[in-house]
Amino acid sequence: PAFCYLIALLVQTLAVLISLYLDAQLQLFIFIGSLEVLAIALVALSWGVGPSILATLYGALLLDYVILPPQFGWVVNTLSDVYQLLLFILIGLAISIVSSQTERARRRVESFADSLAKEHARLEAIIETVPDVVAIYDKNGNIIQANEVGRQSRIFAPDLQSNSLEELVSAQEAFTLTGEPVAAEHLPVTQALLGVTVEGTEVRFLDSAGQE
Repeated sequence: PAFCYLIALLVQTLAVLISLYLDAQLQLFIFIGSLEVLAIALVALSWGVGPSILATLYGALLLDYVILPPQFGWVVNTLSDVYQLLLFILIGLAISIVSSQTERARRRVESFADSLAKEHARLEAIIETVPDVVAIYDKNGNIIQANEVGRQSRIFAPDLQSNSLEELVSAQEAFTLTGEPVAAEHLPVTQALLGVTVEGTEVRFLDSAGQE
């Protein structure tokens, strides 16, 4: 944090010195305080609201002392100079507030992403420890994940990416417990992908080694 505040002061000082050079040497200055406002925006986006507020107040002091007449003095001669200082401070504070909102939103997103990662890891651990085959399919019927028991079984091919529901059905003929063939559209997985809750359904089929 100390480094950020120091950078804010240095950036604002550099902006004022450049403004002084442009105004005194090249006569290119158009709007008093424009570079200082740019410096505040840079500090706000890079280091947050605290350093940007410091850059705003410090910039106003430098603007009064270095740029506004009389130069290198704290006296404000005209009402126009007062308005310029107030406008500069208001713009700087507005930038700081917007930066604060952006920073808060970024932190919320990071917290949410971290929470999702933890939940995903917890779900992965639960799936891996289930003592039975667990397979996860996408909406198109392609298997995207199997737990340790499923990977060690001979139900699926070694490469899970090659296991679509259609391939499994065509490679492994399914039967009911009484020996009647089960059509692909009646398989539990197919029904689940259609939104039907299926439980307690038993199906016989041959695995990749030909065992029932």
